[in-house]
Amino acid sequence: DPVKVLPQVSGMLVRRAFKEGDPVEKDKTVLFEIDKVQFEADLNKAKADVAKAEADIKNWAAQIKLAEAEFARAETSFKKGVGAQTDLDKTAANVDVARAQLDIARASKANAVASEAKAAENLRYCTILAPITGSTSPAATPNNAA
Repeated sequence: DPVKVLPQVSGMLVRRAFKEGDPVEKDKTVLFEIDKVQFEADLNKAKADVAKAEADIKNWAAQIKLAEAEFARAETSFKKGVGAQTDLDKTAANVDVARAQLDIARASKANAVASEAKAAENLRYCTILAPITGSTSPAATPNNAA
């Protein structure tokens, strides 16, 4: 029985990897290859986005430590009567801002990780494998290959 082979991503077909009548093995025999350049670039960008998000997380974790130390100094000065309430308020706000930025960085990382997984899957889809074991027919085309 004929089987339709439908690509999961769009792109330029760069190779038909079989001859008519060739035997094929399910999930092992390559039938077609779609140009991977765009999909490789998408994956590389997603990996870079993950790395940036990880760096942002480290940065904001360090910023929190600094903001907390500044707050502690401002609080000590205020309790001794030599610090202003506005300094205490500003340093407390800086701690809150740094924590919020850390949350944003963590969310960005989760988004980047998801984008990386999607990009990797799309790249994998550029190699179209035989969906069943059998042989190719003379009428095999990109939409009807096995």
